[in-house]
Amino acid sequence: GGGSYGSLSVSGDGRYLAFRTSTDPLGTSVANDLYLYDRVADSLQQITQLAANPPSTVSAPVVSDDGSTIYFTIDDTEHLWRRSSGVVESLGFSVSEPHPAAASKAVSAGGRFLTFLTDESLVVDDTNGVRDLYTWDRNTDTVTRISGDGGLAFIFRPFAVTADGQTIAFVSRDALTSGPDFNGTRNTGHDLFLWHRETATYERVTNGTF
Repeated sequence: GGGSYGSLSVSGDGRYLAFRTSTDPLGTSVANDLYLYDRVADSLQQITQLAANPPSTVSAPVVSDDGSTIYFTIDDTEHLWRRSSGVVESLGFSVSEPHPAAASKAVSAGGRFLTFLTDESLVVDDTNGVRDLYTWDRNTDTVTRISGDGGLAFIFRPFAVTADGQTIAFVSRDALTSGPDFNGTRNTGHDLFLWHRETATYERVTNGTF
C-alpha cells in the first residue's frame, strides 16, 4: 500500500521486528510511528504516538532478543519502551550520529544494558570534548564511560556486546592497558579490546600479533 517504511530492527531469533511506518496500519496514528511485530503471535503493536504538529522523528530502533525492550531515538533524545509497562520513557541523553543509526548502539539480550556513542558528557570525568562510548544499566539507571580520554578519536565502530551485557568488544588506538604496545603510538596503532563490566577493566586482545 501507500506510505513508507524504515528504521528496521529484528531480534536475534527473528521473532520480533521493530519498524517505523507512515502507513497507519492500526488506524491510530497521525505520524511516522514505531511498531513492533511479533511473528510467532502474528500481532502488531504501536509503540509511539507522535503528534503530527509539530512533527517529530523516530529512528534507530534496537529491539532486545526477547522482545521485552526497544531502544530508539525521538528527534535528538534516546527513548526506551518496556513490554512490562507498555510505556515510552525518555532516557534524557542522545545517541550521536549525523543521522541517528542503530549501528551507534547495541543492547544486551534481555534489554538491560544499552551500549552507545554520544557527544554528551554524561559523567564528571568526561572532559575530552569528543564523542565517547558509554553503557547504560536499565535496572540501576546508571551510565559508565567505556572509552578512554581519547574518546571517539581513538575508538572505532563496530562494537559488540555479549548477550548478558557483561563484556563489550571494541577497537581503539587509545592506551587502555599497561604494558608495551607493539602497534606503535596511540595515534597509529589499532587494537581490539574487551571491557569487563564486573571488574570495570580492559583486556587487550591484539597487540600487533594478528
